[in-house]
Amino acid sequence: MSFGGFRRQVEIAAEPRFRGTGLNLCLGSFWPGIFSFCIEMDVHNTSIPEELVLITASQGGSAMFIVLAPRSCNTKMLLCFALLSLLVGCASGQVTDVSPYWLGEGGGQTLYVSGKGFSPDQFNHFDSNLGNVVRLVNEADTIPCDIINYLTNTERIVCAVRGRENSKAPLAYVVKVFADGVEVESDKIVEFRSWISPIINGIDPVSAMVGSMVTINGYMHTDRYQRMDPEDPLETDFQSGRILTKLYMGGRDCLVYNETSNEPYGYLTDRMVSCIPTSSYGGPMNATAYVTDRGSSVHSKGTIRVDPQDRLYQHLAFPGILSISPSNGGSTGGTLLTINGVGFDPNPGTSEVKVGGAVCEIEEVTDNVIRYIS
Repeated sequence: MSFGGFRRQVEIAAEPRFRGTGLNLCLGSFWPGIFSFCIEMDVHNTSIPEELVLITASQGGSAMFIVLAPRSCNTKMLLCFALLSLLVGCASGQVTDVSPYWLGEGGGQTLYVSGKGFSPDQFNHFDSNLGNVVRLVNEADTIPCDIINYLTNTERIVCAVRGRENSKAPLAYVVKVFADGVEVESDKIVEFRSWISPIINGIDPVSAMVGSMVTINGYMHTDRYQRMDPEDPLETDFQSGRILTKLYMGGRDCLVYNETSNEPYGYLTDRMVSCIPTSSYGGPMNATAYVTDRGSSVHSKGTIRVDPQDRLYQHLAFPGILSISPSNGGSTGGTLLTINGVGFDPNPGTSEVKVGGAVCEIEEVTDNVIRYIS
């Protein structure tokens, strides 16, 4: 039978007097206008008891479903049993392999799930039961694995594992797969370990003016860096092995290489990486690194601080004044002054300027300019 790109066969095994005979039945269009299929039934000599008929549904030579039907059934009833076994066989599937076995607690690793019977439809925008769903499950926790659609087919699912947030849950998880809402047979297990992920031990300096270079200390598992092209990540020609591909400070890119000289700004080793944050705002920041085959980074204990507003951070970036013009004005005030600097907050009501203790009227605020009247 040809069904959705698969080759399936239903066999009816009967008593010896049927040996050498066969039947081919075309059922026509199962869903009109989409596709049609045929059931091919061959009768074989077998030791099945005379009271029963054996019906099996198979895919690629592997039995997927077996049913014993009473021999007293008429031809139409036997065909119903055959069709039932066929439909159940179409819905069945199995996970045969999962790689890698070890996962980092920071998440971000790519998980490859091999098997059969996965959904050919990778998109479920209108029905959450459609497509493939992968979850890592144990008695205390469930971790989603986000499907990477363009790499997934009916025999392989590729997904990105999210981070493990429940530190009290067991480290071992069963990989559960659902294809079009039906759970696929799976007994495969993965385990999380902190030593798999890149580890960040601290940032030097702890505080600095916005835009200042920082050095991230820890263990990256690699001393090689290759930035992914954010405009076309699929076209990025990656090197082989473990590569540092993303480095963030405060949720924004932290530049490792000088784009003019194409040289690193500072350290680039497996223990230390220097970079310049691109965030234009001051405030608390945390670092995140992503390494191929190792996923997203985790923070070692004792590296997180708390600011007066109870915000967690590893590095504190503060605004800075670079120049003020004009350098003089009238003693009665009324002079329009311009402050050039970094890390200013353009949101209304968040900035204040005082000259000689007197509050000034602010005319304009951008990331790097404040204009005010003295």
